[in-house]
Amino acid sequence: MAYATEIVGGVEAQQSTLDQRLEGASEHWSLERIHPIEKCILRLGLYELTYKPDIPARVALNEAIDLAKRFGDDEAWRFVNGVLDKLGAARIQAEQEQ
Repeated sequence: MAYATEIVGGVEAQQSTLDQRLEGASEHWSLERIHPIEKCILRLGLYELTYKPDIPARVALNEAIDLAKRFGDDEAWRFVNGVLDKLGAARIQAEQEQ
């Protein structure tokens, strides 16, 4: 419960920054067009990728994909994967090189 509270508070505190980055990475999709469930999953995943270095990037990405598969529509996971993979590419690559 403590972790959930921390993440929700962090996403809320950083929402405008997260949304700017998501808007830039979501080709042909404005935030208004993204389903609210997928938007929340994207914010959560991007928050973990950006502000939680103790969580491996691939873990954060896979958790977001799993959430999208469970709660999004049939193709939501592909969209979430594409956006977060793009935004987290540098961190993912850096971790792979270690």
